[in-house]
Amino acid sequence: MQILYALPAIVWAVVVTVLSLLPGNTFSPPPPLFGFIPVDVAGHLFCYWLLALFLMLAASKAVHWPRLRQFAGVYTISFVLVYGAVIELLQEYVAINRTFDWFDILANTMGGIIGFGIFKLFTGLLGKKPTAQ
Repeated sequence: MQILYALPAIVWAVVVTVLSLLPGNTFSPPPPLFGFIPVDVAGHLFCYWLLALFLMLAASKAVHWPRLRQFAGVYTISFVLVYGAVIELLQEYVAINRTFDWFDILANTMGGIIGFGIFKLFTGLLGKKPTAQ
C-alpha cells in the first residue's frame, strides 16, 4: 500500500496543474500580501512547498526503493523544477491568456526548497531522541 503515501502528492499535483492551466483572466489580481509580496509569487511558493512536502513524505516511506529514500531531497527538488518548467511551457503553448515566465519557475523551485527544508526541520525535531543524563 505504498501508493497511499504518494496519493497526497499526486492529488496536489493534479490540483496545481488544473489551477495553473485555467485561463489567465479567470481571477482578478488581488492586492499584494502585507503590502509588498505579490500574490502570484506567494501562490507559487505555497503550491510548490506543499507539493515538495508531500513528495518528501512519500519518499520517506518508500520501503522498496532505498535510493529514493536516501536521495529524496535531490529527487524532490529536481521533480519540482522540471514539473514547474513543464507547467510554464504548457501555459505558454496550451493555456489561454497565460505566458511562460522564468520567475515563476524560480518561485516554484524556491517553494520546493522551502518544502524540503520544512520537512527536514520537522523530521529532525520529531526524530530526536532524548539524551540520557
